[in-house]
Amino acid sequence: MSGIKIDEEVYEVFCAGDYKNKTHIMAVSEVFGSNFLESRKLLQQGLFRIFSGQAVDVLRVRKILAGVGVEYMIKPDFFWV
Repeated sequence: MSGIKIDEEVYEVFCAGDYKNKTHIMAVSEVFGSNFLESRKLLQQGLFRIFSGQAVDVLRVRKILAGVGVEYMIKPDFFWV
């Protein structure tokens, strides 16, 4: 069994992006489950917590954010990249 699947640590993902960039807004919408306008407001705040969960899900979120150039930070340190 892969180590990432048995990692029970709860990770928090924080992000910051360009609230004028449509792809950043859409990525936040996908991860956070918010609509376009709500996601834009979240991005206007600067750094915010977008997700909290286990390693397998955090890896998926990281891929979405990194794929469009949204800056992100994962706490605690995330070694499954």
